[in-house]
Amino acid sequence: MKKPMQKFQNNKKFIVVITALQLAIFCGPPKPEYLPVPPEENNPTVGEVRARLQSADAVERGMAAAEVLRYSYRELTDDLLKILQHDPSDNTRTAAAVALGALGEQKAGQFIVKLLRENRGHLDLLVEALGELKNPAHGAAAVPLLVHENTMTRLKAAEALGKMKALAQGAAILSQAQKQQSPDIIEAHIIALGNITYRPAENFIITKVTENPQSTVAAAGLLALGKFKSRKAIPLFLKMMESSDAKLQENAANALRNIPDPSSAEGLFKLFKTNAGDTGLLAIDILADYPANLTLTQARALLNGEQKQLHAGAAFILGKLKDRESRERIEIVLRDTQTPNREMVARALGYLNEKASIPVLREVAREKEGQARYGAIWSLGIMEAREALPEIRAAVSSADRQLAAYGLE
Repeated sequence: MKKPMQKFQNNKKFIVVITALQLAIFCGPPKPEYLPVPPEENNPTVGEVRARLQSADAVERGMAAAEVLRYSYRELTDDLLKILQHDPSDNTRTAAAVALGALGEQKAGQFIVKLLRENRGHLDLLVEALGELKNPAHGAAAVPLLVHENTMTRLKAAEALGKMKALAQGAAILSQAQKQQSPDIIEAHIIALGNITYRPAENFIITKVTENPQSTVAAAGLLALGKFKSRKAIPLFLKMMESSDAKLQENAANALRNIPDPSSAEGLFKLFKTNAGDTGLLAIDILADYPANLTLTQARALLNGEQKQLHAGAAFILGKLKDRESRERIEIVLRDTQTPNREMVARALGYLNEKASIPVLREVAREKEGQARYGAIWSLGIMEAREALPEIRAAVSSADRQLAAYGLE
């Protein structure tokens, strides 16, 4: 009997495969009633599926190939391999390749490579199947597809190279990328270089991001450089943190989050000090995950400084660092109703998790308006402050739906 998780994974792969085959190969968009998983008691036998694999109808053979995957009938992989090598229909060969790739059948690799080199079948599905085998030796067959005219084929090739961990193809991909003029094709190469983490491409990618600062090339480049944990690109990441493009900002932020470095910490503090909006808050969120040796001193200085607009962010960092020496100062800042972003200050006390802060959090939780109540209720819950049950019950019954949600949580 199959384990439940294995059955779930096979069902999921079957639906993906059968949908792809119907969309790309046989008969256009599938009708929903043709996609459900059959009941367990109606499962076809191995013999029945084998008979369909030998059908005179190409569509029937292709659908049977998908059933081999659906039911994990590995005893039929030799039948699929014969189809992959000899079937007169390129569509049916593609169906067999997809099923064999999803099943991880390594013997299929050489035949899929042959189809790719002969430009037979649906190249995007074939290279995806090749990637599922996760064999670095097949990487050379995917590299030429990075310049294919079809966008999906290029992206599937870049994804497959990553799954193969085809680092040995890095020099070939970089050399090919340097000859390209089309931004879309350059983007595919950058994605591939990032997926295999080919560090010698760092300078090339930085250059392309700089040349195309508001583009999908830049987004792909930032993602790739983040995978490299490129310290050389820290100034570029910091610059892109201020981009109006949400994807560029997100990729830059994710990269900086994984590069705790004195220069990135300094740059993020500068962004926080000079950006009152979302960019500044995002910078603080990243800094809160950095080690204390990069953030503690400056966060304390900001918390004790005179600029109230910086107090909440500094408190948040110190709370995440569990800097108990700053607790009393954070409580003073929280009691000051003129402090911007008091909700963040209240959350900082929750992260500190000091019972001594429960009275001030209860005071804030009883306030009649403002978002500081949200942070206070959240922190009291995190601290399991049973003495605050009256405030939490009041929050649950509040007409403020967000406050009630925090109370329930």
